[in-house]
Amino acid sequence: MLPIAFFSLAMEEQPPKRMKQTSLRSFLQGLGVPLSEPAASKSAGSGAAAAASAPAPKPAPRVRARPQPADHELYEMVQGESRSLIFLPKESSEAWSEDLHVLLPCLPQDVFRGKPHWDVIKQALSAPIAGPAELREAIAKYNRQCPSRFDGLVDYCEQIEEEMVEMIFGTLLPGIIALALDLPNLIRCQVPVLVSGVRASISLTQQQAASLLANAFLGTVQPSADHRNYPHFHFLSIFSSTGSGAKLNCIFHYFNRVIKKMPQGTLTFRRLCGGALDWETCADPIVDLNMDVDGRIEDSGPGYVHADFANKYLGGGALGHGCVQEEILFMIAPELIVGCLFCEKMSENEAILMTGAERFSSYTGYGYNFDWAGDYIDPTPRDDEGRLRKDIIAIDAIYFYKTSVTDQLSDKKLRRELNKAYLGFSCPVARPIGIATGNWGCGAFNGDKRIKAIIQLLACSAARRNVQYFTFGDSELVRDIMPLYRLLKEKGSTVKDVFKALRTYTSTGKGSAALVHYLMRYFGAVGTQPLSMESEQLDEQTLAAVDLAEAEAMAAIDAAEAAEAMEAAAAAASMEDMVVAQELLDDSLDEDAEMSGEERHMRREAGRMAGAAGDVDEDETQEFTLTYDES
Repeated sequence: MLPIAFFSLAMEEQPPKRMKQTSLRSFLQGLGVPLSEPAASKSAGSGAAAAASAPAPKPAPRVRARPQPADHELYEMVQGESRSLIFLPKESSEAWSEDLHVLLPCLPQDVFRGKPHWDVIKQALSAPIAGPAELREAIAKYNRQCPSRFDGLVDYCEQIEEEMVEMIFGTLLPGIIALALDLPNLIRCQVPVLVSGVRASISLTQQQAASLLANAFLGTVQPSADHRNYPHFHFLSIFSSTGSGAKLNCIFHYFNRVIKKMPQGTLTFRRLCGGALDWETCADPIVDLNMDVDGRIEDSGPGYVHADFANKYLGGGALGHGCVQEEILFMIAPELIVGCLFCEKMSENEAILMTGAERFSSYTGYGYNFDWAGDYIDPTPRDDEGRLRKDIIAIDAIYFYKTSVTDQLSDKKLRRELNKAYLGFSCPVARPIGIATGNWGCGAFNGDKRIKAIIQLLACSAARRNVQYFTFGDSELVRDIMPLYRLLKEKGSTVKDVFKALRTYTSTGKGSAALVHYLMRYFGAVGTQPLSMESEQLDEQTLAAVDLAEAEAMAAIDAAEAAEAMEAAAAAASMEDMVVAQELLDDSLDEDAEMSGEERHMRREAGRMAGAAGDVDEDETQEFTLTYDES
């Protein structure tokens, strides 16, 4: 079994302020990595026409595994377009650095109340643990942040059969503890962090991931000094929160599987850094689009890059209260949670590519209705390095306080979402068929479904990858987008054509359906063929009728719900906050009147959580020059 391996790293021209370039070079040289000067950046601003004329992305070269010396670990070196493998000694002499490495609990640098943290952990976990109370008592001996109550775990144990409780604490928990305490034997070198602003990747075995997850389960990892820039890496919030039964089922099932038979594959996490594409000159044609009402992204199969509708803090609320797309993904494939340990929050020009995570659970429902539905045997084939041929790209959307079309189509926010999606969808993967995505940022983050569908179609077109779009049951979205897509294909429209049309649109305040109709009319007026949609002429009279219907729907928004929202705001906020709440409520009247009450509740709750985490759209978006990671 390979120890953790630190893979290709290429520095940007300007390293992040919090990391000194000399320290980073020293770190790499300590590993025996030959360093070269940073490659000159390639600007897409000088013409997306150049990008358009470039050949399609080439699959990454395949690297064959080689026999491993017993006392060495495998590293992959990437310089320019060349790739090579090298074995380095397991026992690295590189000193631990707070800026460069993860503070694992088994390291001598991790001290708890004046004692080696690992010794305290082993002592606390050596006592018998018969139930939630004893588990909490043990964790509290080495974790200052341990909650005073494990209500979620207590409720879970009360709802399952007594035999199952005995199995969890009598058989499964000892296995989890043994897996956690095996960490020093499985990881014998420093674990680097994937800091913002540096293109780098980390690969580890599934057994190493399981040991790290066991430590997260037991809450042994102390937060780093720079913890505000990283997701937390413990399950304590799940233990303390009621209603966590489905998540606990997924977690216990995962550990039950790996303890009985440890998987032998590898995982890779890669930070991607990009920049701003020149959308005004991008002449790439619109790629193929298929929309699916009933399917799921995770079921799209090998060859598709799966979109993770991410929080900028990887995992979002997976280890907390959240239970939407990203959180569900991290529950059914828990190895993804390992990325929370070493992935710093994503900046505006960054995405995180995760390769090889195995799915262990089936599920039903979404949000509050999410539930574990049994075992899942992942049929995905593996590559030569033992990784599942499954690529998941994490891209975080803007959190919109305002749901108006005008706000979401503002120049800075439109370009930001386009650039973020393009960076993710152009990720370096082998033999891609296309991108499997859906309503990115359209639930908790208040994005408009039609706008985001168009944005993702443009981003995939610029990346030259077809789109498999899952609408999560929204058949109306298919009826709106597919006629527009067919028209764009018929007219031979390009990315720059659609971008120009979006920039010239002036919102009528009647929702994004009016935007779609505007685009239909905009592109229908070009060329000689008459514009038709479902055999019906889309003339001014038709548009007027649609506009009238939308206006009537907006007027039908339930006034009682608005009053209820204001009453709740008054109970929880000061008078100043009430003014803000009233302004936000007024803005919300631009939303689709057909949105269900459950969706509204989920948006409000998720909006509160995202606001607390700092996931807000910023007025100023920094401009970047597009660079290509040759690795």
